[in-house]
Amino acid sequence: MSSSHGACCILGVSCRCCEAGFLCVVAASKLLLWHLEEAETTTGCLVLPLTDGKTTAELVDVSVSGSAVNVLVASPTGLIHYIANANHTHHGTATVQLPLVDNQLITRVSTGKRSDFYVNTSDGAIYVISCSSHGHQSGLDYRQLQQSQSILAGIGRRFSSLLFGGGVAQEQQYGGSVLCLSTILCPECELLYVLMDRTIELWEISDSGDKLACQTSASVAIQDGVRLMPDSQLSEVTQLYPLSILAFNAGVFLLAAYSTQSHIAYMLIELNDTLTVQGAVSAHCRQKYSPAEMSDLLSYKLVGLSENEVVSYNQHTIWSQLDSSPLIDRLQIGISDNILAAGASGDQFVLLSQVHGMLAVVEKPQPELYVTTDHGHTQPLSPAKRKKSVESTGSLGEQLRSIFVRHCHSEENMDECLMMSNELLASLPLDVISSELDHAVFDLSLQLINDSPNSDPRWAEHNASDLLASSSVIILDSLQSKLQAHSILVQFLCDMGFISRLGMVRVDERQLATVFALCEHQEKLLAAISLRKQHTLNPLVIDSAIRRSVYLQAETTHSGLTAIDLFYKEVSSVEDIIGSLVNEEECLLTPDCSNEESLEIVESVNRTLESMLSSAIQHRQAQSHVLGVDSLSQQLASHLNAESCYWTDTDGAGGVRTLLMKHLNLVVDKADALPNGIQLLQSLTGLIDVFLNTFALQLDMQSTLGFQDSATEETRQRFAQCRSMAIKPFVVHGLSEIAAVLSERYHDFATLIQLCESDGDEERLKTYAEQFDAEGFVQFLFKYYMDQGELGKLLCQPSSRHVALTEFLKMHPHLSWLHHIATRSFREAHEVLTDLAVNESEELRRKKTLLSLSKLSLLASDESNQEQEQELYRLNSELEIVLHQEQLPSDVLQAVDIDPEKQPPLTVEELIEFYTSPKVNPSANEYDFKKALDLVTYADEKEVDLDKLMLLIWCRAVLRDSWSELEGVEPAASIRRTIFFRIIEVAFNEGVDLFEFVPSIESLIGCDELKTSGLTDDKHFLYLLKMGYEQLELEQSHSSSQTAN
Repeated sequence: MSSSHGACCILGVSCRCCEAGFLCVVAASKLLLWHLEEAETTTGCLVLPLTDGKTTAELVDVSVSGSAVNVLVASPTGLIHYIANANHTHHGTATVQLPLVDNQLITRVSTGKRSDFYVNTSDGAIYVISCSSHGHQSGLDYRQLQQSQSILAGIGRRFSSLLFGGGVAQEQQYGGSVLCLSTILCPECELLYVLMDRTIELWEISDSGDKLACQTSASVAIQDGVRLMPDSQLSEVTQLYPLSILAFNAGVFLLAAYSTQSHIAYMLIELNDTLTVQGAVSAHCRQKYSPAEMSDLLSYKLVGLSENEVVSYNQHTIWSQLDSSPLIDRLQIGISDNILAAGASGDQFVLLSQVHGMLAVVEKPQPELYVTTDHGHTQPLSPAKRKKSVESTGSLGEQLRSIFVRHCHSEENMDECLMMSNELLASLPLDVISSELDHAVFDLSLQLINDSPNSDPRWAEHNASDLLASSSVIILDSLQSKLQAHSILVQFLCDMGFISRLGMVRVDERQLATVFALCEHQEKLLAAISLRKQHTLNPLVIDSAIRRSVYLQAETTHSGLTAIDLFYKEVSSVEDIIGSLVNEEECLLTPDCSNEESLEIVESVNRTLESMLSSAIQHRQAQSHVLGVDSLSQQLASHLNAESCYWTDTDGAGGVRTLLMKHLNLVVDKADALPNGIQLLQSLTGLIDVFLNTFALQLDMQSTLGFQDSATEETRQRFAQCRSMAIKPFVVHGLSEIAAVLSERYHDFATLIQLCESDGDEERLKTYAEQFDAEGFVQFLFKYYMDQGELGKLLCQPSSRHVALTEFLKMHPHLSWLHHIATRSFREAHEVLTDLAVNESEELRRKKTLLSLSKLSLLASDESNQEQEQELYRLNSELEIVLHQEQLPSDVLQAVDIDPEKQPPLTVEELIEFYTSPKVNPSANEYDFKKALDLVTYADEKEVDLDKLMLLIWCRAVLRDSWSELEGVEPAASIRRTIFFRIIEVAFNEGVDLFEFVPSIESLIGCDELKTSGLTDDKHFLYLLKMGYEQLELEQSHSSSQTAN
């Protein structure tokens, strides 16, 4: 029989049924084991050995030796860990590293009939792992199955293709990987059957050596099987697919598929001990396919129940071939369900259902479908009732329901139902966002999930009186029947073309796409089923919560019906239990509640909420494509907003997320108050995981459907807020491992950085930077350091992050120049420093420092001489302006109320004003005016008329003296004492060309300032001024002649 059976991974949890009769569940870092014959109790819970964190159930297998449960765990990278007894882990463990090369990865672990395990790699290699135990010591040996490489090695093997050739296209080439292993035990050895994508091999495994006994082509074996089919048309076959192999002592079964241009078909082929085809059984199931469906269609696996009983399955379908029957029975599970794992328990086929948990498959009559009448009663769909419904000519809702009823009656009505549906759709308007059809579909769906259990006589008449009793045993069956009926409704809407015509519908306060509402109804059914299962485990808390819900809903009681009956009937309001549970929890967690009592209450609420929400979102992930939720039209998607969310994503008073946050806060507060409150926090882990996952799914949906940016941003901000509040308590209480797992999964980078910083773990921080590079972890790290004021850590980044840091610091130029200097990018540092200096408006000292650093950076750069000279001239000009401001007299600064120690940079115009203004600087001398005149050269000629500015300064210099008092026998000596001529003398002594420096007498006399003062009408002033200019010309000429000589 096969060494192990199927596995499935969902929401980070993977599961698998092993041939030894155990269900293995890998969740995070833990391995849970259930014995299939005693599935109500957990056989063991093991902490997985430290690997790379990517171990799934495919890499775990179990064998039984006496009373010991042996477990072998592998990591994808080849680390093998053996536990001699899962019930007593201290009895011995062993670890070994397989010598994998290049990109080899471990893909599957299987157990043999002896004590050996088999390990497959991604490139088709098979390792035999031998385990030994001596007391409390265990050991591991390994060897690789090696095919002989001699020249004549292949002669003894059977290659049918060499004899018969290939009649059809060969099987798809997957790269030489192992598809399946199966073993049987012989007296001398163990026979290992290996199904690869191109060949089937038979190995003899023994302590004396391993031998490849036989080998054949898988494609030829399948061709031989096709030829044995009664309606064989081998010429039409385009592709062959080996799927799974199963070995019995009496023979070997090969499950295979073959496809034509439009269809795919399946068959079961029987091989003898030389791998020759002995017979074949057709599945009699030909179905159309598309390339997108091939992965699912080729995922079937075999399970053996007895020598004559074989079952195959994938996620959605089960086939059974019993007692050599010429036909294979086929069972299709509901569209809202998935098979997560399957195997054999004795002679029964058992499976782990996503919706129903662990099930055994038995023959059962098809349940009768019921619908609700207009008067609220339920009736079976009898032929008379169906005829009446079909003939109904009432409202659109009634017509839709009549077509649905006829569709449910028989598949023979499909064509008629399709015609009626097309006529109904043709009568409806196109491109309507919210139409009568939306309300009709929503009402039918709502009516179905809130339907009364027709098989419970108490809904009709019963005399029981205990309103709070919870003795109803048919509630779970009723909910599951509703789920099945709703699945039929959804399939009907898809098949008849109604789904593509649906738009929007109002649900409470939310504007939803109608397909959202249909998906939500299925989710609530699954949540109600999960709640009911938890109800049997936690009756006290849930009974009280249901009583609260029924009381708040003011539900009218019926004779003989319990509060539980009333609650579970209204599936559309199942989320009301969340608020009632939290309120009940709040009442029970009193200050005097002990640690044990608190833990029992909290765990009860946690399990219930986690079960409800996880079942809902798992369905959303797995089945939303059936309704087209992830492919809405652009017109419809444009009407979605922040309110367009599932029931699990609601905020506000009474919203599910608001209530969950209230629950988390209650538990955290209680944990803070108790000495051993850490256990309460640990119990929250699973619920927080599900809670945060609702945000991740919502953001993915909003991104896929193109929600409005404001809606997506609102969700993202709420996510960040709730994520921080949910994970922070784990950090505070030292549960850093849990905090790290949640933060990694939901990208809480702030917490990851905080954990690394607190531990000083730079290597882990580096790992995160690489792992979350696409998510912007490095940029978040830079921002974290910036916000925390850790500028030293920000600037001391490894060279691998320099490019990212340069990009980040573009928004922070006050730091970017330091990074440029550290990376010897002096030109860039000069540019940033120059910009900072030019824009500096608060402190003169800072501006001077920035200019000086910019100048140094420019000198250190490798700029060309010409460009460097231009930049140096600009910097020196700015430094000269700073110098002129530093030389302002203290009286001037005091007059304008400027602190000399904290003076801001002034403009050229402001400096000139301060130097020359009679109000600000009444005691200005020739040097002050000379500085003002020098500053004119630094003014921006695009903003200021430089000639007018020069004349203004000269006029102010003239007006500083009283020219009417300059009388005496020597007027030439008198005018030399004026500010005007003393300025000229200072300039002359500095070697300034006076002809360019001193304004003409005409322009000076024509200045408005002098005209206003009346000096231009003063003949004495004009005389002295002209005399001074004449004397100035003589001295300038004399100086020029001396220079020439």
